[in-house]
Amino acid sequence: MKIRSRFFDSLLIASFSVSLVNGLTGCGTTASSTVVPAEALGVKFTAVLDTIAQTAPSGHASRLESILGLDLPFELNRSGESLVTPSSYKIALVNFWLLKSDGTQVNVINPDEANPTYTESRPLILDFSQVGAARELFSSTTFTAGTYSGYKMQFLYLEMKLPTAFHVPNTSWETDFTDTTVLNAQTTRNFRLYFNTIGKYWKRDFVVEMVPDSGKWFWLRRQVENTAGYKTFFLSVDDNDHPGATCVNTLVGGHSSCSGTQSTIDLFADDTFWGTSETYDDTNGTPIIVGTHSTAGGVNAVLPASFTIPEKITEFFNVDITIDIAGTMQFGEQGTAPSGVTFYSSTLDLGPGYGADFYGDQGLHPMMPAMSVAVTNGTTDAHASAPPAFQVPQACVTGGWLEPVLCNTNYCAAHATDAFCVAFAKRSEVGTTK
Repeated sequence: MKIRSRFFDSLLIASFSVSLVNGLTGCGTTASSTVVPAEALGVKFTAVLDTIAQTAPSGHASRLESILGLDLPFELNRSGESLVTPSSYKIALVNFWLLKSDGTQVNVINPDEANPTYTESRPLILDFSQVGAARELFSSTTFTAGTYSGYKMQFLYLEMKLPTAFHVPNTSWETDFTDTTVLNAQTTRNFRLYFNTIGKYWKRDFVVEMVPDSGKWFWLRRQVENTAGYKTFFLSVDDNDHPGATCVNTLVGGHSSCSGTQSTIDLFADDTFWGTSETYDDTNGTPIIVGTHSTAGGVNAVLPASFTIPEKITEFFNVDITIDIAGTMQFGEQGTAPSGVTFYSSTLDLGPGYGADFYGDQGLHPMMPAMSVAVTNGTTDAHASAPPAFQVPQACVTGGWLEPVLCNTNYCAAHATDAFCVAFAKRSEVGTTK
């Protein structure tokens, strides 16, 4: 998806473009018309024009399969791990910092960290598979001059809509979720993948919304047994305490003493990244923060190249941000299905262990969206036919009408032939199809 937006400083005009790629096909356009002058010594990005262009991600051998009437893209990693592209990818952000090469960092959603707008209980939820997410992330930020070389983010959870199939052994006895039509059938469901703890949800939790748009989430028991109390695979978060709540803090050899029946299907194991299991339910510990500053967790948080905002804007320039969510859910597919069960290729098969059999895939390892930023200088907008940068009339400066819309209303209405007004009118005519 491509979002194109323009941003203004007090005297000169700059351009900002954001691209998102989610592996889907089709195209469309949408537009808005808000402009805000930038603060001194920086560029405040505020979107005025959005253009959506959905394309298949480059570098992946994508194929589309129709499941319940939905087209879903899948890719297969050469290593044998499956890489699935979610049809929706949300991040519940608590903090997001851009890192400058001089060691300073800019919190783009909580500029006043002592009085944050967004917290664990009130995160900023953005869907990076939809137009507008990157615009909303950066729209309130003034990018001061300098070179930006990376980013960090603290978030509560990722929410992905993924192709899936559920399988359970014949001995399972479900009480919390009883719609058996979902078993052994390909479908799509929303999943939340918790990186930090809140309430009943712990770090590493992997929960599913079994009824779409219900807001009702379920843990999935890691192992079932043909004994009372351990036959259920689907465990309602609303109706149960967290599985393993009593045994997770009892460590044996540095690991949780919980058995599979007292554990849930969770995210990838990495004690260096997550900490020990006894801290999973700790809301007061050090939060998990991912970013380009660390390779811990192997979640592919990268910014391929730095970008520089000039000290003084002397010409038209473009800032292009690309966010790619292709192949951001990685997992290891089971090779042999238990008797009577069919595993689906390039689908997240989910089920418990039972005896020596595994009824689902393992090694759930989400990846961060791939993000890149490029700044290019030039005398014209790289994305549309428009005149070069020009100065706002002095009358608008002295009159306090620095915002071009106000200048146009208060000055250009009476000075239609002024060079600024002619050029501004041409810019206003730029379409949404580029």
